[in-house]
Amino acid sequence: KPKMTFKKLVKEMVAADIELMRKEILIDGGGEVNEKHFRPTEVDLLINNPKKVEENLKWKPKMTFKKLVKEMVAADIELMRK
Repeated sequence: KPKMTFKKLVKEMVAADIELMRKEILIDGGGEVNEKHFRPTEVDLLINNPKKVEENLKWKPKMTFKKLVKEMVAADIELMRK
């Protein structure tokens, strides 16, 4: 069974962002996405398997997930400062 789902990825990204920004954010309730933003051929559920990528493409990431989020947050902060 895959270890990572899209929902789990989003939760991990938000948690990493909060940790990096040192802010407490309360996420309560739900939300809706306007259907005009849906792609007509989008699949309902995407599940990744990093091991499959490593095996089939002989490729491994050069940075950790946390480092990726850290760089993304730093870039967003820099963009907001401009």
